[in-house]
Amino acid sequence: MKKTLCFIILSGFALMLCACAWQSASPSPSPAATAAPAPTQESDPPAMARFLPTQEGYRWAYSGFAQYAHTMTITRIEKAPGQWQWQVRGEVADASAGETESELAVELRYTATENTLTQESMAPMMMDSGYEKLELLRAPVKEGASWQQDAQSADGKAVPLTCTIEKVGAVEEKEYVIVRYEDPSSGYYERRVLLEGAGLAEFSRLAMPGEGQFTMGFCKTDFSPLLKDEAADAADPAKDKAQDAEKKSQDAVQKLP
Repeated sequence: MKKTLCFIILSGFALMLCACAWQSASPSPSPAATAAPAPTQESDPPAMARFLPTQEGYRWAYSGFAQYAHTMTITRIEKAPGQWQWQVRGEVADASAGETESELAVELRYTATENTLTQESMAPMMMDSGYEKLELLRAPVKEGASWQQDAQSADGKAVPLTCTIEKVGAVEEKEYVIVRYEDPSSGYYERRVLLEGAGLAEFSRLAMPGEGQFTMGFCKTDFSPLLKDEAADAADPAKDKAQDAEKKSQDAVQKLP
């Protein structure tokens, strides 16, 4: 009886050892593979983004009226679906040899969507308009297209403007657009040349000190100006007489047998 009992106990002990050995030899289940994060897909540029550079670090240099100059650089581009924004910083050149106490910093933000291109600015010394928020361009981009907008002035007031696309052309295989922004109540106007892939290429505005009128503005240093001084032409009667005389001469030549 004792032998039988010892045999049962030893057999049970042997079975326990085999079970432990089998569990040790069995491969442990591998942890679930971690899914790799999906690559971030860059949103396609909205239609109006074609009128601005698309790379951070792009630098503009401008010069213009009365030795004016300023530079600015794209510091960041935020590319959300349907809307891209450009953060731009720069500085107006100090023509006073360090004597000015004015703020020379330039801060701009451009926003492009499928239908609009907007500029917001904090640049008191930049020879741009006094509008802190302005819609630079609106679809459709074609000659003669016009729209109304309420631009935001520096004091927060809304200024009604009539905007007209005067010309659409190409220079060195890049599309450009000339836009006029006019305040019907005062006759004040601004004009801009927006260049594909380069943004603002040229700017001019009407200056109205006292009774005289003239235009002032600036242009990219690597761009040949396209805008003419309309105010100077209108204030030059001698030029008008010369143009009339030239026209009469041409008419007379055409009437010759």
